[in-house]
Amino acid sequence: MATISSTFDIVWTGTLSGAAVTITNPGRAFSVVGMTAAGGNSGTLTLTRSGVGGNVAVVSATTAVPSPEGVITPANIEFTSAQNLVITAAGAAFTRAVITCQAASAPELAES
Repeated sequence: MATISSTFDIVWTGTLSGAAVTITNPGRAFSVVGMTAAGGNSGTLTLTRSGVGGNVAVVSATTAVPSPEGVITPANIEFTSAQNLVITAAGAAFTRAVITCQAASAPELAES
């Protein structure tokens, strides 16, 4: 089976250090396919789902420049339309997070 699905980014900007911030779900179900962060020299930025245990993604930054792609936990990537995103910073101040998402309902493509 082949499917096609659009991706979209949820972008958070601000200053986050040693705390968490909740990003309200845009009202749709989706899966997280990637996360990057900026700031956070020698810190860790963790993405979780509100009300559900387990990390969705973790970015470990070794410099204050945009970090490499975070580590995704496949078992935890799906969000319902009612689950909010929670990002938590530890060890440093983060200034930006880009969470790349994929629509949950992907149309099936014809195969020949």
